Amino acid sequence: YKIDSQLNKTKRILLATQQNLYQLSLNLSMIVKIPIRDITGMTLIKTSAAMFAIHVNKSYDFLMETIRRTELIIFIINVFDTNKWPRPDLVQSNGLKLMKTKKQEILEFDPSKNDLSSKNK
Repeated sequence: YKIDSQLNKTKRILLATQQNLYQLSLNLSMIVKIPIRDITGMTLIKTSAAMFAIHVNKSYDFLMETIRRTELIIFIINVFDTNKWPRPDLVQSNGLKLMKTKKQEILEFDPSKNDLSSKNK
């Protein structure tokens, strides 16, 4: 699932190649193409074994939920290691911090100092 800023879930197909991650709709049309090299970090949500965020350079963050989270992260790290690129930051978060407004929106993934939460609006 792809999760938007209002915490709405949408079913997506996630296709991983050596160069890109693709978010596809259920009818297999491409929604988003994420170059693996542009991934700057990943945040793992400790309270959910399936939820994580991918932080992309010069783009927004992608919050997703998949039962194959560990396999995907290992695959991405392996691609970085194979290409001798510096690994993306890997941060564990206790949960999502929500902003109380008319609609609850994700404010940041973790208030800790060393994560990328300042980009998670």
